[in-house]
Amino acid sequence: MAGVDSLGMFNNLTVRQAPNGYSQKTTGDFESLIQKARHEQDDKKLKEACQEIEAVFINQMLRRMRATVPENELIPVSSAEKIYREMLDEEYSKVIAKSRNNFGLADMLYKELHAEQKSAID
Repeated sequence: MAGVDSLGMFNNLTVRQAPNGYSQKTTGDFESLIQKARHEQDDKKLKEACQEIEAVFINQMLRRMRATVPENELIPVSSAEKIYREMLDEEYSKVIAKSRNNFGLADMLYKELHAEQKSAID
């Protein structure tokens, strides 16, 4: 997995602010979380940061999937309901990323970063 060490693929994402002031954590903070976990050599923090990255990926997928479902014109969707769905999808994403039946992205990232950390120590 070349290029994971620099984590350049995660640098451009930022925290998104919803209309109600609720902010979603995205991978803009992940590089610092991963660097801190690597510096402290804390495997638990590294695993959590990788799970958060997977959760953001899953959240993006859920958001795109919802966008393909046409809205019903008979029952209009309020902005509060839209915000609630976004928050619910974010929580679903976190639960999926931490479950046994996750997508495996966090596990692959963790193995790669953990191996790089061990090789840097040796």
